[in-house]
Amino acid sequence: VERDNTGGGDPSSDDPCANDTTSSAAPVVTTNPEASTEEMPSSELSTSLKVNAYPNPFTDRLNFEWTATSDDDVLIEITDALGRRISVPFHGLVKKGQSYKVDWNSAGLQDKIYFYKYSSSGRVDQGKLFRR
Repeated sequence: VERDNTGGGDPSSDDPCANDTTSSAAPVVTTNPEASTEEMPSSELSTSLKVNAYPNPFTDRLNFEWTATSDDDVLIEITDALGRRISVPFHGLVKKGQSYKVDWNSAGLQDKIYFYKYSSSGRVDQGKLFRR
């Protein structure tokens, strides 16, 4: 699934590895009171996850937001157009029903197109990111 959101920003370095963009950011966690405590059927798992990546196009900051559909280990990674990992904005455990927001500093990137991939034990969400 590809998602394109709107927005903007500005990088400041020639080297995409020049800054510490590979470290995991501390997410902002909020509890979603409307989240069900019952397990969802597997047919609903793939459609219930929605990762928002914004602003898109971006320049120096990018946000990822989602609500966990289960207790799980989650990895969000950024790759370039050739599939090389550029950064890991988040890697950690999440709790079902909690909302997460990760603010990633994307300064130093030079290419115009990147991809994000959200992975957990049973879910994958991917999207294309555009840098201004």
